[in-house]
Amino acid sequence: MTAWAAPEDVCDLVQCALGVFFFPDMDRDTAKLAGLLRPGGRLAVTVREKGALGGWGQAFKSAVETEREWPGSSQSARRLGSTPPTRSPPCWRAPD
Repeated sequence: MTAWAAPEDVCDLVQCALGVFFFPDMDRDTAKLAGLLRPGGRLAVTVREKGALGGWGQAFKSAVETEREWPGSSQSARRLGSTPPTRSPPCWRAPD
């Protein structure tokens, strides 16, 4: 941020995802991001707070298992006219 010579008033949107805590000077460098915006532009900054994602992993896993048709599932195999293979478990797990 400190060495970047970017033009001002050129962006409709500036987004910084999980990066502001790396800025040497948060106030100055966030102001520099805001300076990239055209009048009426938007600055979107995301930060993480401890515990902010609590429960998200399990909720995501449950939603995917409810909605997603795993490759090789019975429904996919029937559509292709083949015998369904044994379903494999997902290769990821929800964080503890």
